Amino acid sequence: HSGQPGAAEVRPAQGRVGRHTLRGGAAVTRRRCLQVWRTLVHCSAVVGMHPDGATEAIVDFALASGKPFAVVPCCVYSAYFPTRRDNRGKRVTSYTAFVKYLVDKAPGRIGTRTLPFEGKNIVVYSLPESGGGGEGEGEGGGG
Repeated sequence: HSGQPGAAEVRPAQGRVGRHTLRGGAAVTRRRCLQVWRTLVHCSAVVGMHPDGATEAIVDFALASGKPFAVVPCCVYSAYFPTRRDNRGKRVTSYTAFVKYLVDKAPGRIGTRTLPFEGKNIVVYSLPESGGGGEGEGEGGGG
């Protein structure tokens, strides 16, 4: 259990034991996966600055474990996530649609703000339990 009130128990996915090969040929062992899992379970917040393909996983993990999070998405990677669909069933292929898609995972629990630098600069973050959104008030605005 994460120790967070009302948080669901989050467990590592059960998979086959052995080596798994990622794109680019990097091998990941079950032991390494468990080391990463232990780190995540014991962290107090999850942050991703331009985390590429891990953006959605960061948000999903944080929501499921009740941990606060902040991510600054960069690339959408729609080719790697062809089944990603918005609330209307449309594929998520643009940056703006991706930010909204992330916010829509937990309306009222996720806000956005525009950070003061050039480029992809919208931070998507968990709102305190009392609410109080950012620019987008959980609507995906701010950019």
